[in-house]
Amino acid sequence: MHLLRLAHTPLLCVDVPTGLMSDSGHWMDAALSPQRTAPLATLSLLTLKSGLFTLQGKDACGEVWFDDLGHP
Repeated sequence: MHLLRLAHTPLLCVDVPTGLMSDSGHWMDAALSPQRTAPLATLSLLTLKSGLFTLQGKDACGEVWFDDLGHP
């Protein structure tokens, strides 16, 4: 996973970036906090998690997309 985060290619995270706590935006382990230069996006499913927009989550997620999967 660490190599994916350091790659210079676009990366799509599904639901929440691995290692990011979805409720707080904190990294579970500081070593998981990458510095990316390539495009980054996160596809959030069913609900938008607060951790995607707070603390380290703002930088960890890049552009956030949302899909409710047709659930009301």
